[in-house]
Amino acid sequence: MLRSRPWPAFLIMAVGIGIFFIPGTQKQNVPVYMGVGLFVLAVVVYFLISKSQVIVDDVGIQHKTAFKTTEIPWANIGRTYLKSEHHGKSRSLYWYFEDLQSKKSKFRVDLLSRKNLRVLAEAITLKCKSSDIEKRIYDMAEGQFPWYIW
Repeated sequence: MLRSRPWPAFLIMAVGIGIFFIPGTQKQNVPVYMGVGLFVLAVVVYFLISKSQVIVDDVGIQHKTAFKTTEIPWANIGRTYLKSEHHGKSRSLYWYFEDLQSKKSKFRVDLLSRKNLRVLAEAITLKCKSSDIEKRIYDMAEGQFPWYIW
């Protein structure tokens, strides 16, 4: 079972606590409300991230989130690759799995540690010998990560 890293929630929490301690005037408590709001947002984000996990077993790969569970058996994986997607000015790296019917499943790479990504890459290279696997995934299984995966 590979769990996501909760650092985004702690980053939001630190900003919320910092804003909470900004002194306000007697009539305006805006920093207090913003700090409490960001703290509550951090707790919600932490809850959502803590429910996200990738399970690698003999049957296949399961990607669980707080809202849904996606299961991909080893025999159905036809292609797997890493793809970068842009959202406005930010970029996120996703790991895609395509089954034999071209149904796609993906999850964000930056929420998993390198150790967990290596375990997943090793499992894929061992279990999916007949699948189309990108070269970067073979490199990750050997411990050689691209510079942009931290």
